[in-house]
Amino acid sequence: MANNLSSNTTTPLAKGFLKAVESTRVVSKAVNTQLLSGKFNPASGSTVDFKRSHMYNAIETAGGDIGSSTKSDILSGKAVGTVQNMITVATEWSTLEEALELDELDAILMPMARTAITKLETNLWTYMRNNSNLSTGTVGTVADAWSDVQRAGALMESVGVPHDSAWNYIMNPYTAGGLADAQNGLTAADGLVRTAW
Repeated sequence: MANNLSSNTTTPLAKGFLKAVESTRVVSKAVNTQLLSGKFNPASGSTVDFKRSHMYNAIETAGGDIGSSTKSDILSGKAVGTVQNMITVATEWSTLEEALELDELDAILMPMARTAITKLETNLWTYMRNNSNLSTGTVGTVADAWSDVQRAGALMESVGVPHDSAWNYIMNPYTAGGLADAQNGLTAADGLVRTAW
C-alpha cells in the first residue's frame, strides 16, 4: 500500500509528537530561548548574534553629588547562538498510518520523542560541562551534602548572576536520593527543622 497522508493524519501526528516531546524534556526546559526565537532561518547561517541586557557603570560619591561625575555610557554587548545538528528519529509512514488506524499513536510516538530528547539533552549536558568556565565541585564526584548544592548558588551570587529569574541546579536522580537521606538528620533533635526553615 502506498503512503498517503492527508491533512487529517498530519495534524494528530504533529500534535501527538509535540505533546510527547514536551512531556519528556527536563534539562532543556531550563534554557531560556526567548532571545533566539525567530532568529534562525535558512538565510541566517550557522550563527546568530543577539543583544545582551544593557549594563551601566555605578558612580560612587561621598555626598551624592554627581554633577561633576562622568555619566555612564550605555554599555551593550552581544552573545552568539550557534545552530546545532538536527536530531531526527525516522520511521516508515506505514507504521504511523497503522498506529492511527489502531488508535495506538501515543504508543508509537512516545518512545520516538524520548529517543530524540535523550540525545538532545545528553548533547546539552555535555556542552554545558565542557563550556562552563566557572564551576564548583568536580565532574564525576557526587554531591552528597546540601552544602554542595549551596556552593553552586554561592558561586552564582559571587559572580553577580541576577536574582530576577530562577537559578537551576542540574543533578542526577541518584544524587537527589542521596541528599534526601542527608535531610533525614533534621529530625534528630528538637528545633532543627524549625531552625532550618
